[in-house]
Parts: sequence; C-alpha cells; structure tokens
Amino acid sequence: MASQAEPQNALDPRERPPESILAFYKQYRKLNLAAIDLDPNIIDLSRNTQQSSKLIIVRYVNGDTLKESCTVFDGYNADSANVPCADLPIYECKCIPG
Repeated sequence: MASQAEPQNALDPRERPPESILAFYKQYRKLNLAAIDLDPNIIDLSRNTQQSSKLIIVRYVNGDTLKESCTVFDGYNADSANVPCADLPIYECKCIPG
C-alpha cells in the first residue's frame, strides 16, 4: 500500500516543542493554584470583564446539538433529565495567531 505524503506543516507529536512552549509550561507548572487564579494572563471570564477584550466570539453551537453530542458521547440523556441547554459561544483568543 502506498503511503501518502504528509503536508509540510504537519505536526509531529514526538517532536520536541519549541522553547517558548517549554518555558511557558515550566512557568505554570511551578505555580500553586492561588497564584494561577491571580495570573492576569490566564483567561477566566468569571473573574472580570476586562479579559473579554482578549476574545472574539467566532460562532455559536446550537443547544440541541450539544444535547445530542452528550447523548452519543456518554449515553447521558439530557432530555429525560429536563436539562435546558442554551446555545454556547465558541471563542477565539486574539493573542494566539491562527
């Protein structure tokens, strides 16, 4: 069977991450939960509204679609539990290119 050539920009999960990602990981790995909660670079919309300026809503996922997905994924029947499911926003972070 002939193998297909991978695109040039394909990601390799075995490849060493860039140094910037490693530094980021090391920085947050050492923090305790209280320090993480106070870090202004971690987006948490429940903290304040200033962080919402870092995000863009790109679309919404229909609530009925979410119910169906939950049912298929783990067998949970949201309709039988009478759980309301509103449309949910999908965000994109302005600080992360692409």
